[in-house]
Parts: sequence; C-alpha cells; structure tokens
Amino acid sequence: MGKKGKKEKKGRGAEKTAAKMEKKVSKRSRKEEEDLEALIAHFQTLDAKKTQIVETPCSPPSPRNVEMGSLHSSSSGTLCRL
Repeated sequence: MGKKGKKEKKGRGAEKTAAKMEKKVSKRSRKEEEDLEALIAHFQTLDAKKTQIVETPCSPPSPRNVEMGSLHSSSSGTLCRL
C-alpha cells in the first residue's frame, strides 16, 4: 500500500541541497581567486609603468651672456660689484 523507502528519500533532499551549495561556494571562491590574480597583475603593470625611467635626448643649453654679480661690502663702507 505505502511505498517502500519513503523515509530514505526524505533525507536525500537535504543532501542534494548541501551538495549544490558546496558546488556554488567552490565555484564562487575559484572565480574570486581568478579575479584577484587579474587585479594584482593589472596593478603590477601600472606600477612598472610609473617606475620606468625614460631618457630623451635633447640639445645642450645655449651659452649665457648674463653677468652674475653680487654686491660685496668693504670695510670702508662702499659697495663693490664682483
């Protein structure tokens, strides 16, 4: 009259749900690890660009005709240009 093994099937639903949740969690954690690795690689390339030194050749400076002078006071109270 009643079905055999009805009590066994009741416990299987909880097992299925637990298995599905475990699968979801493992999938999510794996995805997060991949995302973190991608972000770390991206920031390492940005950091490498910031710390890279680039030398560009340029012409030497032009000669200057500006007289550098400073005033020097002598003991007599007059100022002399050097």
